[in-house]
Amino acid sequence: MRMIYHHFRQMLAKLIHLAYSKHMRRNPPPAGFESEKAAEAAAYFAAMSGGRIEKMKLIKLLYLSERQCVSEKNRPMFYDRYFSLKDGPICSNALNAINDPEDAVWAQYLEANGNIERSLATDNLEFDHISEFDLRVIGAVWDEFGDMTSSQIRGWTHKNCPEYQEVEEGRVIISLQALADAVGVDSDLLQQNFYHHNSLSSATAK
Repeated sequence: MRMIYHHFRQMLAKLIHLAYSKHMRRNPPPAGFESEKAAEAAAYFAAMSGGRIEKMKLIKLLYLSERQCVSEKNRPMFYDRYFSLKDGPICSNALNAINDPEDAVWAQYLEANGNIERSLATDNLEFDHISEFDLRVIGAVWDEFGDMTSSQIRGWTHKNCPEYQEVEEGRVIISLQALADAVGVDSDLLQQNFYHHNSLSSATAK
């Protein structure tokens, strides 16, 4: 009976995850998500990895960049949404874009080949959404984690990201409060920066 129950929970989690993925494709992320900036950062990491990078390693590097930016500036780089999954913390909107071959923004920078993302960045493709500060942050993240394998970075985030919750299946949201507490910044100011950014982006999108 226990095996049947465990199998049922696994199947249910997969169905929930599939339904969530379909929901996200039909309902685009909020206007505050800096999709172009995240795509450029992803292409940068792929280029630094020789033009090809594993998906799990890429999404971990993006999360660590977001985390480092919050630590230094009390604001995110991509203004994403964060979740704990079995393999560690993620930037949810970035992962959805990576998994969506029809995402027009990300298709300019990356091309998927199974579990590998290939950079399409060329000399003719300008990285005009990443600031000098952003470049310094993602460069520092690459310097620290670029030589690690996907599983090594996964293990590092499990041990060194207190905001992450161990989960066997599905996903658990990482709140801004938990992220702020983990990196030692003012949670109220982080939430204010998020709200202000999203409000401006929503107004601009109208």
